[in-house]
Amino acid sequence: MRKRNFIYVISYVVIFALLNYLFISTLMDSTMQFTFPNSQFIMIFILMITSSLVIGLLVKSFINKTANGNKVLRTNLTMLFVIGTVISIMFLLGSFTLV
Repeated sequence: MRKRNFIYVISYVVIFALLNYLFISTLMDSTMQFTFPNSQFIMIFILMITSSLVIGLLVKSFINKTANGNKVLRTNLTMLFVIGTVISIMFLLGSFTLV
């Protein structure tokens, strides 16, 4: 595989982790308010779901476009993105556990 694919996966991991950290910390802050569920919680929750779906669709289209019918390359890219997702989720769990 090309080095460019690894750069894409690393940037995906960083962006995915930062976005989810931002969303989860904002959700936690919105639950501390006097009224629950409030409009901030609902909006952030909807934004979190839609952004995750958009990122997933973009990754799927990137994998299909890059693989270009090559099943081995498609499988390798899929595994790289799955491993990257697991790494970013472990980073999120670690960052919220330490705080």
